[in-house]
Amino acid sequence: MSRYHPSPILTKQDRLDFAHSDLLKQHQQKSLDVMLDFWGMVRDGLNIVEKGILTKKEYTWLKPHDHNQLRMTRTIHSLALCDQPELALSLQQALLVIADKYGNVNPKIFDYWLNATLVPSLDR
Repeated sequence: MSRYHPSPILTKQDRLDFAHSDLLKQHQQKSLDVMLDFWGMVRDGLNIVEKGILTKKEYTWLKPHDHNQLRMTRTIHSLALCDQPELALSLQQALLVIADKYGNVNPKIFDYWLNATLVPSLDR
């Protein structure tokens, strides 16, 4: 469990299971697609873009402080940990571009997003 949030921590075995299972990755991608829709984005393979013009009123994550920004950080980190580094980078870059284009997100959040792809290597 996390020190700050009662969320599960992935074990090495969990990470290995993801590394060897396309089905697990597909399920994670399906969950990602649900969240992307909620955040105003859509995914086609590794390409993640905004669904249209995003407003801060409709998508509060574009404001300086919003709890969804930390969810986004955890999502990037989860993708990286679960053997989907390209998708993690794609989400990271989409968030950086979209937040810069439509929002006034706190610069500290950009640092969180940039660091979220840094994960320990997995010795297979």
